[in-house]
Amino acid sequence: MNFRLIHNDRPPVMKRAARCFAALLMAGAITMIMAISGCGKAPASAMVALTRSQATLTKVRIQLSGDAKAVELSDTHILALLQELLRQGQKAESIPDNLAGHRYEITFDVSQGNDQSATYSGYYVPESDRPGDAGYITFPEGSYVLPAGFGELVDGLVTYGPTLTPPKAADDELLQKYGFAAAFQIATDELGLPEKLIHRAGQYPTSLYWAYGNALSHDIGLSLTPYLGKTVSVRIDKVVELTQPTTNPRNERWVPDRAIIVSYNGQIVGA
Repeated sequence: MNFRLIHNDRPPVMKRAARCFAALLMAGAITMIMAISGCGKAPASAMVALTRSQATLTKVRIQLSGDAKAVELSDTHILALLQELLRQGQKAESIPDNLAGHRYEITFDVSQGNDQSATYSGYYVPESDRPGDAGYITFPEGSYVLPAGFGELVDGLVTYGPTLTPPKAADDELLQKYGFAAAFQIATDELGLPEKLIHRAGQYPTSLYWAYGNALSHDIGLSLTPYLGKTVSVRIDKVVELTQPTTNPRNERWVPDRAIIVSYNGQIVGA
């Protein structure tokens, strides 16, 4: 009762001030509720924006630190591979202090759908220059661990430059059957197969190379034997994944992978 009498006896100026203060409190509470419930328009983090399902990379710019030239890429096949590798990233609590790999500055242009687009910049550093080691990509909101394939692909894109040839659909389809993804075509050539897969002392080991390739081709139901002595088309594709020691002849720890695809009259006969 006393509170009501004191309140009613306030001068008009105090009443207006009290109403304004109450309005400000209400506005603040509404803003807080919107932020908590996700109704606000707070910008998403770079990693969330780049990896959400409706996001599509439209361009990537990669520059090796200290290099004056940058590589700009807009090939949809390569961009899709980069985005898939980004989706495999995991939040990193901290980054090792002794990273020895090259530093790459990377800028991503991404379409968010609904005619909205954005640009995000960060830098990528692998743990070392050894194949098979993971790496870290850092954005303003934090760092993420990425699989080794991301660094290998970025390194290959910088090495071979912006004028990359996408892999042939048949090559990519074949490689996908065995768990590999072709990134781009490194080279192509027309070569004559030897007449026989026999090597003699003192000869250049061309026949040994083809004999080894023929043995690998047999593992997937193909054979070069019917085409010995003929001219074949040979394509070298950069593959995202790395080859394990058990599958490469030099028995190294890991090696960047390339696929050798051999075709005759447009049909794949060896790989």
